[in-house]
Amino acid sequence: MSGRIHYSEDVVATFEFGKPRLCTIKARNSIFRSKFGFGVAAPNSRQWKGHRINYLQRNGPGFDAGLLVNDVILRVNETPAEDFGHDDLVNFLRNYEKHILKLTVVQPTQDELEPKA
Repeated sequence: MSGRIHYSEDVVATFEFGKPRLCTIKARNSIFRSKFGFGVAAPNSRQWKGHRINYLQRNGPGFDAGLLVNDVILRVNETPAEDFGHDDLVNFLRNYEKHILKLTVVQPTQDELEPKA
């Protein structure tokens, strides 16, 4: 199943639910909250597994690379995301000195996003 997100008339993101994709993010030093333009939520075993994109700066580096809100991070560069605790991942992203960051992410299906009872 595929989906489309309309950010505006001229900006549309297309993706396939459940299909991993590689996003190559080029850091920018600017007014963005982070040099990569996204925030990460900690895993929550009751609702989702894995680190999740919970903030995305419009027209920021992550946005331009194709990240979507609710994407689950599978790999950070070549490292499985599950190898990072939440604080470790946040510190890694803050202190990452290279210009290019590669995230393998997947957009979960609606069933995977809804809270489990």
